[in-house]
Amino acid sequence: MSYLELWKRLIMNKYRNKKVVIDNILFDSKKEANYYIYLKMLEDAGKIVDLELQRKFVLQPTFKLNEKTYRAITYIADFIYKDDKGVHVVDVKSEATRKDKVYRLKKKMFAYKYHIEIEEVI
Repeated sequence: MSYLELWKRLIMNKYRNKKVVIDNILFDSKKEANYYIYLKMLEDAGKIVDLELQRKFVLQPTFKLNEKTYRAITYIADFIYKDDKGVHVVDVKSEATRKDKVYRLKKKMFAYKYHIEIEEVI
């Protein structure tokens, strides 16, 4: 492998998305940025409230066992907002990410702990 190929691999993100900046916010993909624009339009129209980006949820706290510390397991939601139906937790995902075993496990843990299903935008 040439140095150029190695460099390209290092700078490309896991799913080859292109990062986008909107409202001085860096988004991981064009799809995520477009969904943000959509949610901002809904918020401006009064259809949703309390829009949050990149909120971290603790699925399992840090703990110690036999003098070894285990880090917390967390999940970071792309978007959270409220509407007349309640609280929505939304993740913008590609098909590849949806099949990721770690993501699927965290999605189940989130549903169990918070009693909210993560809505996926594909």
